Amino acid sequence: MRTHKTQFNNLLAIKKIVLASFLLLFISTFELQAQQLAKVSSNGIGFLEYLPSNYDSNADLYPAIIFLHGSGERGDGSAASLEAVKKHGPPKHIKNGETMCFDNNGVEECFIVLSPQTSRWTWVGYEMIPFVDYALETYRIDPERVYLTGLSMGGEGTWKVAYSEENTTNRFAALAPIAGRGNYQDACIVAGHELAVWAFHGENDGAISLFAGKSPINGMNLCNADPAPIFTVYEGVGHSGAWQRAYKTDNSLHSPNLYEWFLSQKRPATTHDDIPTAPDNLASGFKNDNQISLNWDDNSNNETNFLIERSISSTTNFSVIQSTESNVIQYKDTNLTPNTQYYYRTRAKNNNVYSPYSNVISVKTNEFVSNEPQSVHIIDNEHPSVSKTGDWIVSTAGGSNKYETNYLHDGNNQKAEKEITFDVELESGRYEVFAWWYAYQNRASNTPFEINSDGGTTTVYKNQKRNNAQWISLGTYDFSSNAIVKISNENTDGYVVADALKFESVETFSPQPQSELILDNQDQGVNTNGNWASSSFGGSNKYHEDYFHDGNAQKGSKSVSFSTAVSPGNYEVFARWYAYSNRATNTPFEIVSSTGSNTIIKNQQLNNAEWVSLGIYQFEEVAEVIIRNNNTDGYVVADAIKLVPTSTAAMEAKSTQPTNTEELQISSLDELTVFPNPVHNTFTINSPFEEPIRFHLKIRNQSGHLEWEQIVEELGDIKIHLDRTLINSGTKYLSIEVAGHPIKILQLLML
Repeated sequence: MRTHKTQFNNLLAIKKIVLASFLLLFISTFELQAQQLAKVSSNGIGFLEYLPSNYDSNADLYPAIIFLHGSGERGDGSAASLEAVKKHGPPKHIKNGETMCFDNNGVEECFIVLSPQTSRWTWVGYEMIPFVDYALETYRIDPERVYLTGLSMGGEGTWKVAYSEENTTNRFAALAPIAGRGNYQDACIVAGHELAVWAFHGENDGAISLFAGKSPINGMNLCNADPAPIFTVYEGVGHSGAWQRAYKTDNSLHSPNLYEWFLSQKRPATTHDDIPTAPDNLASGFKNDNQISLNWDDNSNNETNFLIERSISSTTNFSVIQSTESNVIQYKDTNLTPNTQYYYRTRAKNNNVYSPYSNVISVKTNEFVSNEPQSVHIIDNEHPSVSKTGDWIVSTAGGSNKYETNYLHDGNNQKAEKEITFDVELESGRYEVFAWWYAYQNRASNTPFEINSDGGTTTVYKNQKRNNAQWISLGTYDFSSNAIVKISNENTDGYVVADALKFESVETFSPQPQSELILDNQDQGVNTNGNWASSSFGGSNKYHEDYFHDGNAQKGSKSVSFSTAVSPGNYEVFARWYAYSNRATNTPFEIVSSTGSNTIIKNQQLNNAEWVSLGIYQFEEVAEVIIRNNNTDGYVVADAIKLVPTSTAAMEAKSTQPTNTEELQISSLDELTVFPNPVHNTFTINSPFEEPIRFHLKIRNQSGHLEWEQIVEELGDIKIHLDRTLINSGTKYLSIEVAGHPIKILQLLML
């Protein structure tokens, strides 16, 4: 009897163990499937990362969903703040255990889901397109199957990102804006991309009206979108009800559901001919204790750039450290750790298509040998010459982005109460001063560096959101004894970082020779005031690697100064920009010369990638051009400035030309109107002038190509008949010019 009871108890214990193990396995599996990790992209965007459970067990490419949250889930991108993003949409389903795997023609496919967070009240292309590019470079994402979706503010953001300038080369296979508004005219751009769109809206949406949600759909239809957009209206449903229904993962409302529909869409107009050939023969050349030189063979003829990746593992955790221009076959990796093994690989990129990887190489840096010349002095924040006022926080975050072991930050509080002073003993002489910081999206865009030199006190403002982990020039100064540099948090708009300074001895002052001088936006001598965005879009339209733009925001508070030493004399000043339809038509260029300051207004929708003259001016020792965004009516671009020495006679001849004031007087006439808009075959210009004016009319498409032009000279209402065999449907730009000057530029929708 006891034996049977013992056997029964043993059997019961075994069943309990098996049941507990099963429950533990079930819970572990649920937690694994539901895991979303907080990450930060290379352009400083915090986001939630969700990878399929089998992602690390194969080398497959996966479809990807980029989810844009609504205004109620905004935050700073930190791990704690990103929890709010899990309230709605795909992140909510993942949190609740959804695997994001769906049927596609009898084959189960799983999504990578990336959910970025913004603190803005809108989503912008100049942040999100670099994020998408980062995702394509970081994860094994099928570039033909990237899907963009969002709700409310994110639904609007889905439209805005898709038709943004930065998405001129389209990244997406399909869009799913939910309960979001969009621009009627800009929707033609989405139609031009041949993008599949499935939009959703609640009939009784009180936050964003049904009319606003349908407006971009109407715009696409008027532009003969192919494929035609799908617009689903939920009867009797309000704002949040739309996304609660649209994001359902079953087929209770839609068959196919949204995710199954996504899987049936691919990015249009991509062929295998676009895929560049992989580079090979990756090898290392020169190396020392902190840098490694790389070179490789370029085997493709259609790459737009090469991506250099580095890891400290031979097989995993590679990340992009540099994106080069096309036809580049070498790169120098700097600021490395001595006596450390690094692994490298590279691949070619053609817009949004990638080649296979090159071979992987292993290179070890040399052991450190102190050979810093006496002419260079680097002062870290822990140096005895550094003193603090106020409560500064020591941070060791940032990996190799920080200089040495840590940096200081002000905690973004107690503004105007904190200051770091570098009091550095130097031999008497001239030094160029540099600063180093770990850039991040929450940094101040207006950090003041006060330099006390023999010439007095100079304050230079730097944007610490940009120029990560590099020595940034603060200018050249004379010091007869100690150099004193102060970093404060007075009136700053984010976290202020104090990490390290470098003082580099330079020879006596030597102005640049009297030859053509070009200042690019990333050159020394170029300083920004306010938060300017850096964009690498535009191909050969931009000068060198990138340009600055003001984001069409915070008008009157932003400027870029281009300053350089010159030999005394007369110079013709030129500016260059990437022209586009959303640019300002009234960008002010202030030229500071020896005779004073002159402001010239230029239309940056015109003269794409050309050197445009700003006039001839006399300079003594320094030439300065300042680009501002005061009262501008679009995106202001700061790319490059050129100075060309010229004669006094040329300067006098130039001064006899019509002044810019005359152009401004004409362009200020708001009474000059055009109607109707949209346009079929005719439109009317209402001229406010008392006598006939010779108007030169030009219609261009969104890339700036001239499609039609006509010269008229009449009074009052001037009726214009168009030759529609020359002009396609869609968004166009009408330029009205007088004596070679554009006095008005209007956006037209051609039906």
